[in-house]
Amino acid sequence: MELSRRDILTSIAAAGATQVAARPSAASVAQRAADPFGVLVDLTACIGCRKCEWACNQVNHLPAVPVQAFEDASVFASLRRPDASHYTVVNGTQGQAYPVLTTGDGLGAGQSAYLAGLTENAAYRCNIGVVNTGTENATVLVELFDGAGRNLGSYTVSLGAGQWVQPTQPFLNVAGQTAMDRGYAKITVQSGSGVFAFASVIDNITNDPTPVTMQR
Repeated sequence: MELSRRDILTSIAAAGATQVAARPSAASVAQRAADPFGVLVDLTACIGCRKCEWACNQVNHLPAVPVQAFEDASVFASLRRPDASHYTVVNGTQGQAYPVLTTGDGLGAGQSAYLAGLTENAAYRCNIGVVNTGTENATVLVELFDGAGRNLGSYTVSLGAGQWVQPTQPFLNVAGQTAMDRGYAKITVQSGSGVFAFASVIDNITNDPTPVTMQR
């Protein structure tokens, strides 16, 4: 008997449907909570306290571990993954990357931008860098603020054409901060053009940096 192309496709489809019906779907086997929900986490506010790991263990009736055990920061030295005993794990940061920019995208005299999500405490330190991609000298004012908007101090950076500088830990060395969980910097160009600012928030355990790019 000669089969048409339509007959062949119909037979294949029927066979596939039979196989699918013969085994239970994953949805029919999986156990779903009556009121499932998701959790939104602001990673810029994470200070590495690992209390979310402890809370997850409590809610999901995982092996009981004293809350003090989660103060061990040495676990950040290696990458961890969730498993049957730990549904939530906190890892250290992993590297950084910066976008491609052109001089025309930079700040000019009288313009400002912000660097948010900065930290200076026992777990993290912060550096702020400024680069002048213009063809003339530039002067930049850097103002430091805590999370409540309180001005902690400021300093001025002078840059030659094409020069880049990155003062180390300005929140510590300029503002004297040692326990600041969140803060930001305001960058204002006083003279020059084509200026960009960036920051690195660095994990004190792994020394991995997280990049922060300026926002106008």
